[in-house]
Amino acid sequence: MYHVLFYLSLLTLLISLINIWREKRIKKKFENSLIVRFRKKANSRSRVLERLLEKRSNKLLSNPDHNLRINTSETEEELREKASIHRARLSKHGKSMLNGKMYFRGPKGGIYTLNKNGKKKYI
Repeated sequence: MYHVLFYLSLLTLLISLINIWREKRIKKKFENSLIVRFRKKANSRSRVLERLLEKRSNKLLSNPDHNLRINTSETEEELREKASIHRARLSKHGKSMLNGKMYFRGPKGGIYTLNKNGKKKYI
């Protein structure tokens, strides 16, 4: 009788170890799947920051009356981004505000500002 109980408990232990091994193998397979890697990459911190910066630049592109401030303390990447936003607003809307001055694009492509008298000053 004791031999039967011993073999049954040994068999139960063996079956449970096999199930644990299978679950770990399946879980490891799932972790390496393309979907999981895509989700991790899509929700990574750098991707979230990239999306926020993209939303900010899209907002600036859509409103040419919003003042773009360029400071000397900014990094080169920020300066390039602001300059490209300024150029894109000029070509899309025909005007753009930079450092408190409104710039306009003329009919032949020249860029000018308006002085106090309302006369064009080409740059």
